[in-house]
Amino acid sequence: MDAAAPGDAADIELTGHCIDYVGGFSDGAVGTHQFCTGDASTGTIIRVYVLFMRDHPKLLDEHREIGFLMAMQENFPCKIPPKTTKK
Repeated sequence: MDAAAPGDAADIELTGHCIDYVGGFSDGAVGTHQFCTGDASTGTIIRVYVLFMRDHPKLLDEHREIGFLMAMQENFPCKIPPKTTKK
């Protein structure tokens, strides 16, 4: 991602987990219209999430999925509404 001073092995491993989690979550959301990141890079998505969590620190006590989904919906809303199922 950013060119920074190299961290220790634990930092590098956590960075890899973060990138994998964000990429997997984003890939899994394709077609659901929960959020639409378009051509945003994984690095951009991570930066948006980090900034969102700085502004909403209480979400740090929730499961990571909740904060991530809220950050994506606020910052990458879809222009097409999700399909609803008819009863």
